[in-house]
Amino acid sequence: MIGRRTFQMVLRMLAYNSELWLADRLNNYLRDPNEYRALTRSLFQLHGTLDYQPKTITVTLDPPNSPRLIRK
Repeated sequence: MIGRRTFQMVLRMLAYNSELWLADRLNNYLRDPNEYRALTRSLFQLHGTLDYQPKTITVTLDPPNSPRLIRK
């Protein structure tokens, strides 16, 4: 039980750090606080797949439905 709870907390910390890192990079790129927050929020609501291998983890996100978020 304690090991599972510890693992859950580690995953939460990794998710928080990943979100912070991504938000920082998007903020530097977009230079608009409202835009990068909206984009980050919508990215974390996308469906996708997670492929776990012994040495790598690959996350594949489905394309967003909103035309505003799709840039070609």
